[in-house]
Amino acid sequence: MKHNSPSILSIVLLIILLFIILIIHNDPTLWILSYINVVYFNFISIGSLLFLNIQYATKSEWSKSLIPIILSISSFTPYGCIILLLFLIMNAFGLIKIFKWLNIYCLNNFNNNIINKCMFHSYFYILRNFIIISTIIYLYFYLNKIINKKNIHNNVYKTSIIFLIFFYVISTFISWDWIMFINTHWNNAIFSWYLLSSYITCGISIITIYYILLNKEKKINNFNSNHLHDLSNYIFSGSLLWGYLWFCQFLFYWYSNIPEEIIFFVNRNNYILIIIILLNIVVPFLLINKKFKKNKKIVFIISIIILVGHYLNINYIILPEEKNIKLKNIYNIIPIVIITIIFIMIINRKINKLIKNKKLLF
Repeated sequence: MKHNSPSILSIVLLIILLFIILIIHNDPTLWILSYINVVYFNFISIGSLLFLNIQYATKSEWSKSLIPIILSISSFTPYGCIILLLFLIMNAFGLIKIFKWLNIYCLNNFNNNIINKCMFHSYFYILRNFIIISTIIYLYFYLNKIINKKNIHNNVYKTSIIFLIFFYVISTFISWDWIMFINTHWNNAIFSWYLLSSYITCGISIITIYYILLNKEKKINNFNSNHLHDLSNYIFSGSLLWGYLWFCQFLFYWYSNIPEEIIFFVNRNNYILIIIILLNIVVPFLLINKKFKKNKKIVFIISIIILVGHYLNINYIILPEEKNIKLKNIYNIIPIVIITIIFIMIINRKINKLIKNKKLLF
């Protein structure tokens, strides 16, 4: 985290480079892997933004030193949301085929099983995602604006309440529109809550990672074991909630035996599922120990493991729906690396800006 912040131009050029590579190769594997990574980092960023609004809505005092870090991580939100919207628009116009039913020029070519979804969506799908993404970006910039002013606690509180209510409504549409509708036959009543617990946990985990790193570099001067303990409690609680919702989902599938539900597990590898459960549920249970909660190294490692576990989970949800992808080619890693670099550059740019303006130290 050097003081030489990456410029917006370099970030934009990387985004353009990403799309140039995708369009030139026009490989379904590259498109779907890029989409997975954009969704994943969007979830992390939105999860951290959601966590920030929860802190303001509950008028928490302990988390004041976290606010600059949370704002830095959530700064990926406008970039990530715009990239995601571009993916959806390109899909709608038939340039890519992640959502195979979402093609406004080919509505008459679908079978009877999905014609209702095609009729309901198409233009409306793009319109509502444009409204959702635009509102998220607007609330992000508005929140940043009023946080930087003095004596605005009431305005921040009201804005946070509005954001939480708005997000409560749109979280269901996000889960449907960004992931569930990749499989047009799959339905799940609690999937939005399942995803919500995932990106809140990921958001808190990366906040913890940056908090520990910045403290190690002595760029935060009020870090103490109580802050780490509270963050560890949030990570543990989020992981426990995710595990509970996963089990509810699995139990419902097994008990009901509804074809539209169990199709989720038909084409998925059970060994990968076991790894995901170990990383996302078993490992976080170490934080039940009070000594571990205040140990920087242990919390740091567990946070990284959780991020890896939820990344595998997003892949586990999306990849099996794509039948014509090849993961063995070495160039498949290129878009993953580019998107990861963009994410880190945006966060570091914001953090370095705060350090330069002396707004990171409390």
